[in-house]
This record gives sequence, C-alpha cells and structure tokens, in this order.
Amino acid sequence: MKWLLHSSLASLAGLLLLQACVKSPPPVPPDVVIASGTFDDGFVVELLRAELAPQMAFGRNVRGAWLWSIGSTRTYGSVIGGIGYELNQKVSDDQLSEVSMKLQNHEEPVFYGLLRARQPDGSCMRNEVICVNGSEHTIQREKGVFSEFIDRGTGSDDSAKMELHVQVEDGAGGWRDLLGPVMFTVEDGRAFVVGDAIPRRQPTLRLRALHAGRPPVEFSVPNPGYKPSFASVEPQILPAVHDGGEFQVRCDGLKWVSGFGLPPLLEVKLHLDAPALPMDCVRLKNRLLDETGNHYFRRGEKVWGFDPLPGEQVLLVRSLVEREEAIYPWREEEVTFIAEGSLATSAAQQKVELTEAGRQLGCTSVTFTPPDPASKSPWLGRPYVLDFEVKGACTGEQLTANQKTHHRANLVIFGEAKRSIGECQSHSSGTSTGTGIGAGIGSTFHMQARWAGDLKPGERFRLGWLKKHEPEVVDFVLQTPEKPAITGK
Repeated sequence: MKWLLHSSLASLAGLLLLQACVKSPPPVPPDVVIASGTFDDGFVVELLRAELAPQMAFGRNVRGAWLWSIGSTRTYGSVIGGIGYELNQKVSDDQLSEVSMKLQNHEEPVFYGLLRARQPDGSCMRNEVICVNGSEHTIQREKGVFSEFIDRGTGSDDSAKMELHVQVEDGAGGWRDLLGPVMFTVEDGRAFVVGDAIPRRQPTLRLRALHAGRPPVEFSVPNPGYKPSFASVEPQILPAVHDGGEFQVRCDGLKWVSGFGLPPLLEVKLHLDAPALPMDCVRLKNRLLDETGNHYFRRGEKVWGFDPLPGEQVLLVRSLVEREEAIYPWREEEVTFIAEGSLATSAAQQKVELTEAGRQLGCTSVTFTPPDPASKSPWLGRPYVLDFEVKGACTGEQLTANQKTHHRANLVIFGEAKRSIGECQSHSSGTSTGTGIGAGIGSTFHMQARWAGDLKPGERFRLGWLKKHEPEVVDFVLQTPEKPAITGK
C-alpha cells in the first residue's frame, strides 16, 4: 500500500510537471475583416485574408488540449471539377484546431481567400453543397467536422441559387468561379476559396458573392499579385520542335474547342515521338501559364481545355516529359545497385547477394518467392518472372536521407546491358520507426516488386533502387488565338 501511494504521488507529480512544461498554445489573433458584403436578406460575407501562396492554413485554440491529447491529423485528397486538392486537418477532442489546403501537383502560388459567412441571426453558415466547373459536391461531416466531398453526379447551371458561391473578376468585366467555399466545421463560419488565375495587371481585385438567387454583392481588396509591369516574351514560329535526344516534342499551337453550348476552352496541340523507346514509357503532362505568372488548371465537362484570362495575348505551354518508372529503360547512373544474382529455374531457388552499396543504404536481405502464374504484367502482357522483397534496418536519420535521394519503392532489373530491362511493378512498400526521441532511433523498411522480362536461366541480373529524378521541362511560347463566340447546343 505504501509503495502504491508513493507510486501514485510520483505519477501525479510527473503529470503536474509535464503540464507545467507544456506551453499553452498562443492565443489566436482576432480575425481582421479586409472586405465584406451584406445581402438584402441580412446574410453577411466577410473576407479575412486574400493571398497568393502555394497553400493556405489557419488554426484556433482547442479547449483542454494537453500534450497527450494534441489530436490526430486527417489528410484527405480528391478531385473537384478536374482540380486535385489536399486537405490537412488536426482534430482534438472532436474539435478542429488546424486546417490547411493545397492543390495537388501544383507548387506555384495561386489565389487563396479565407472568408467567413453568417446568417441574418448571426449564426455561422453551414454550407452543404459546392459547385465547381458545373460539378456539384455535397460536404460530408463527422461530429460537425469536414470529412469528405461526395459527387452528386449532377451539374448546376445557376450557381447563384446555391447558399454561397464566390467569383473573381477576370480583368475585362467577366467573372470566374472560385473553388469553394470549403467550410470545415459547423462551429466556425470560416472557409477557403481558391482560384488558378487572377488578373495581376490591376492594383485592385474585385470579387463578388452569390447567395440563394439574390442580387450579388461585390467587394474589392488590394490585389496580392499586382505588379506595375511584367516581362514580355516573343511567341515562337510554329511548328516548334524540341529535340530531347530519345524523344521529340512538336508543338503546333493552340486551338479553341467548344460544343454543347459550353464556353470555348483552349486546347494545346502537342505531339510526342519516341521511336527508340518502349511504347508508352514517356508521357506529357501539360500546363499553361501567362506572362504574369498565372498557372491555369485544365478544366471542362464534355469539352476539356484551358481558360486563360482575356487580354493575355502570349501564353507559355510548359510540358513535363515524365518517364514511366515500371518500363522506362533506366541508365546505370540513375540507380543504386543493391543486389546481384542469377536467374534460376524457379523463383524459390534464387540466390542473390547484397552489394556494399545496398548495405550502406541499410538493406539487410533480399528474398524471392514464386510469382503467381495467373498474374500477368499490365505492360508486357506476360506472366511475371520474379517476385522479390527487400528488407532493411537503419537509423531514422539514414532512412530520411534515403528517402531524399531514392524513390520510396521503385526497383528495376538490369541484365548485362547498361539499361534496365523488362517491366518491374512495385506493389508494396512501408517503413516503421521505433519509439524514442531523436534521429538515431531504429527504423525498418521493406519494398516488394514483381518483374517480367527476358532473362535466361543462369543469366546474371542486377537489382537497382531507382534514384530520385525530375521530369524534363519543355517550354513553348505561343500567341493566343482569337476566342470564338459560344456555339449553339
């Protein structure tokens, strides 16, 4: 009993000491309203922030948030109206404490707004449906906190009749939809809106809010992307060709496409030719920019393309030439060889040895199992030859270093040639970090992959861990063609 009392007192003392050491989160500064508008029914929209940034975040205090109940982080990614996005939320005791939003595969700054909406009685608005590019989505919540969007499978031709919709003026008197408002919790009327492009040549940015079919409300803020002047570039003569050695990219210009009564969108006319490479092992991902730095989303419903701001006469087409990890013939200098072996008559009899470079990366074993004979490779259309798993153990510091220099789970097979061969599908990977504090704690990792290709029994092969690589960037500077009028349905 005495031991139990002493133990309890010690635990209580430790608890009080821990609470004393944990600093309470700093108070969140009060919201500053930079612009606002009131509808004729008393509904109020307030703009709290307007920024040009790669992402936007905000937070607020959580009642009773001690160190052991800091909360869980939820990451949710999806696509709305052709625009990929990622939401991160920290929730503690069913209370939202932090939230951030960013666009997927889009590191360049775009327009973000943080707004707050209130009903005529002063209560926070609970937005249930948002509309982007004609696609309606319902907001789902768990215990009042945002959880996901559900595609309603319907379009809306009149976003003004929705509870709240926000647009930005395009610099020529027209209006562009902003994605959102994305509202996260029923207790807080704040929400994000985001747009790919704003007119950066004017010092003031005009926005308008649409609410339940009532007359729209407009308000203005200082333009976060404004500059007095922007550098101009001369458009290229077409067709323009980029020679990348193994591939060529030809640009035939820009073309407006339209139909179904929808507004015209700009289509990029590009052709990729790589006759010496395996089919489909390189691909193009295209982006469109203007001289002011706007990066436009590819959008559409029945017709897909880009919608640049009016008045932008010169556009930059940026093509990212990406290589398909599974089948591209990688060079020796693009991998680290972690194991070597020879092909046996069955995968279960494989003998393989780790290389010194593999051990330095923390690899501890490479094992083989017979592949499923009924499982065929998607690219080569033939049964897999090898199934293998790589395991490793290292410090957390070394694991972090590996992840900075090598792809997490991409393995490739080399024969005697200086380029990788066959198709190697990485189908599983994982890491595990032990308990403790600091970068020296123990970590483990594993990678599993399947390979299909041409190796004969007894032929030597090398297993390579693919290094990090970036797509090749190809730019074309083009004249914007004249935009046609909307055609009939």
